[in-house]
Amino acid sequence: MHACCAMVASVVVLASGFSASGEAARSLRDAAHRALEKPITVSFEDARMEDVAEFVGTFAGVTVRGMWVDERHAVGLEQDRRVSVNIVDGTVLDLLEDALEAASDGFEESTWQVSARGELQIGPRSRLNRYVETVIYDVNDLLMTLPDFTDVPEVDIDAAMQQGRSGGGGGSIFDGGESESSPDLGKQKDLAEELTLLVYDLVEPEQWQIHGGDGGLIRIHEGNLVIRAPEYIHRQLRGVRAALER
Repeated sequence: MHACCAMVASVVVLASGFSASGEAARSLRDAAHRALEKPITVSFEDARMEDVAEFVGTFAGVTVRGMWVDERHAVGLEQDRRVSVNIVDGTVLDLLEDALEAASDGFEESTWQVSARGELQIGPRSRLNRYVETVIYDVNDLLMTLPDFTDVPEVDIDAAMQQGRSGGGGGSIFDGGESESSPDLGKQKDLAEELTLLVYDLVEPEQWQIHGGDGGLIRIHEGNLVIRAPEYIHRQLRGVRAALER
């Protein structure tokens, strides 16, 4: 198990048009996320973090993998860290996030993510960053620009009246009028770069390589954002994408 923790896991998923393996991973993830939304009322007083994690796994029916401090990892969750959590008419996710907040040491906050196998992973971001996925986000619809009408057509009143008297027919009553319908690739590139900067600033700013972190990187390719990052970042990116589409 320790060998698995030391490896950097990486998979490639298309944000639209999932492959068979991508569909399976999405199905497992969806099931785990639904399990975390189970309603619950529960209270823990001065409980071990590991015991709370085991309760979450048993109650939700998911496998929980804690990134614990051990002989090979100086950075991680402390199994014996005492936490007190009180959840009334909440969800399993509320319990998990409150417990992780209580268990954080102040130097590096812990969070959670769901692996491609549906496993719930909890621990410091630096440990979760070992499990990355490359996802291709099609953002062409967010980069669309309206056509630039360079010559607005004008109505020829005399021609319109003449056609009316003669019963119609003849040429167009509009003079000129052309539009620049070809896409402005330079403008699209600028918009893609602006979108990338927006992601860097809004979603886990300290984790991106451009900011000195080790959690993720972004590349732009033909109207797509190719993002290599752990699932807890991709989860937030899906929320940003949904907000932008509203």
